[in-house]
Amino acid sequence: MAPMKSPARRPAADAGQDTYSLPQLARRWEVSQRAVRQLLQQGFLPFVQIEGRLRVPVTAAEKFKSALRERRPGDLSKGPLGNPRTKQLR
Repeated sequence: MAPMKSPARRPAADAGQDTYSLPQLARRWEVSQRAVRQLLQQGFLPFVQIEGRLRVPVTAAEKFKSALRERRPGDLSKGPLGNPRTKQLR
């Protein structure tokens, strides 16, 4: 007899309410999911993990986007934000 699979768990009612999934953020920014993943991997965009899925806080995404608009052209000395890289939020 095959082992039973554990039942699917429903996410908490407020889990992820003020975060974007990677597909949501990619659509919003009109970029590929790969581009979003690269920003996470390189530490330029912070993330949280909710029930095993990567999520980007809305405030962090908006701050990142506005910082990109404000930076001077060619100023990539420390990354897209001109700041040291960030790490996963806890």
